[in-house]
Amino acid sequence: MTKSFSPSQAIQTGWKITTKNFGLVLTLMLIAYGIPQIIIMLAGTDYSSSRGIVEVINLIYNIVVSMGMLAVTLKLVRGQSTTWQDLFGQYKKFIPYILATILYSLMIGLGFIFFIIPGIYLALKYQFYTYCIIDKNMGPIEALKASGKITKNQEWRLLGLAFLQMGVVLLGLLAFLVGSLLALPVVMLASAYVFEQLSKTATKVAPAKQIAQKAQK
Repeated sequence: MTKSFSPSQAIQTGWKITTKNFGLVLTLMLIAYGIPQIIIMLAGTDYSSSRGIVEVINLIYNIVVSMGMLAVTLKLVRGQSTTWQDLFGQYKKFIPYILATILYSLMIGLGFIFFIIPGIYLALKYQFYTYCIIDKNMGPIEALKASGKITKNQEWRLLGLAFLQMGVVLLGLLAFLVGSLLALPVVMLASAYVFEQLSKTATKVAPAKQIAQKAQK
């Protein structure tokens, strides 16, 4: 497979989109991650049945908006318009998302048992299952397989991207609140950009293989 993305270009793209749409991105970040923190604070620190219910609701909320953020970042990468309402538009894919996440976590856990490196490899290879579910409406197994397919021969670039993303997050933490508000969307948009590029490459390669197979017959 030919080179399909540049890690540094992915970060640059994430930065450009974030700064270009900073007002919208900031609003979405506050809705997605600020509200749950406020709710938890209001619930108090003492454990009770009511606090337990609040934490369950908060967990579900976080999952739903995380799914929504995937859709939002893909729209922004594609130059499409988006609003805060898109954060809550993916709830119907909740069950496939959870099942795939459990399978992904189990794979990584088993991989880390075998000397860590297999765990890192599996984490990189199958990381885009979430986008496959949200963007392609795939089931858990299908999404994991699709992620493995589009990331074939891209592991080193994905590792480079992961290091760059960690660097961005660390810089954001050093700059405190403002830096964190910039760092997280940059990292998320970088991932969405890479998924888009890998998907396009896979789409171009597949027809070429089909043509070659037909020619051989």
